Amino acid sequence: MAVLDTTEANRYLEALVGKTTYTATVAPIKLDLCTAVGSDTVAGTKVTGGGYVLQTIAAAGWNSAATRQITNNGIVSFTNMPVATVTSVDATDSAGTPQRKFYGNLAASRTTASGDTLSFAASAIVLGMG
Repeated sequence: MAVLDTTEANRYLEALVGKTTYTATVAPIKLDLCTAVGSDTVAGTKVTGGGYVLQTIAAAGWNSAATRQITNNGIVSFTNMPVATVTSVDATDSAGTPQRKFYGNLAASRTTASGDTLSFAASAIVLGMG
């Protein structure tokens, strides 16, 4: 399961109690695969090489939130992967200076060969709030 980046969580909490105004996410969300897991404050090491490109998930690509979780509603595929061992994902918005929104470990690392496609099924990308 993915969790909110610390900076994003703090922005949300301050807006929730009226201390500040929350600035909406600039859609779409951009999903990056990582070969080293990030932390609450530092992004993971992004996959590079081959024909790898991050993928976007438009607002319509998410199910409605329920029970403090939201999931993707369609398959998200990364084609023409390089040789890599993918351990996690990072997600940013589409602002001119992208802001990291959430990150998370894969349930199990996935190793790709050159040219492989790595896909996440519908509802496999889960963002939750404890």
